Amino acid sequence: NHYFEAMIDVVFRHGGTLDKIIGDELMVLYGVPEQTKNDIDNAVATAFDMFKALSQFNKKLSKEGFPELKIGIGINFGPVVCGNIGSKRQMNYTVIGDAVNVAARLCSNAKPGEILISQAIHAGAQNKSPFTRQSPLKVKGKSEALEVLGATAAI
Repeated sequence: NHYFEAMIDVVFRHGGTLDKIIGDELMVLYGVPEQTKNDIDNAVATAFDMFKALSQFNKKLSKEGFPELKIGIGINFGPVVCGNIGSKRQMNYTVIGDAVNVAARLCSNAKPGEILISQAIHAGAQNKSPFTRQSPLKVKGKSEALEVLGATAAI
C-alpha cells in the first residue's frame, strides 16, 4: 500500500487518471476523460518520476531491512473505447481496445529499470533523446512484431 501511495502521488502530480491496480501494476490513463496537448509528455514524465520516487521508497525499505522493489514501465498511445464498461452486475469506468492491450504487453516486457514505449508515443513526445530503438517485440495478439523504443531510468 505504501508503494502504491508513492506511485499514485506521482501519477496525480502529472495529471494522470488511475484506472485500476492490477496485481502489482498500475493502469494509468492520460487524455481521459479530457485530452490535453501534453498527455504524451505527461505520461513519459510520470514514468521517469516514478523511478525517482521508487528510489526514495527503496531507501526506506532498505533501512527497514526489506528488499528493494524493481519495476518496468510500458507506455502506448492510440484510440480506445472509454466509458462505463461491464455488465449489470459489475460496471467500471475504464478503457479497452488494441492500444490498451499493446500498453499492457509493453509493460510486461519491460525489464526492471526500463521504460518501453511504442512508436506512437515516440512520435508525439517532445523529448525523444532518452529513447533508443530496441529489437522489434513479438507479442500476443499481434501478427507482426512491434516497433519499440526503450530508456533506462537514471535514478
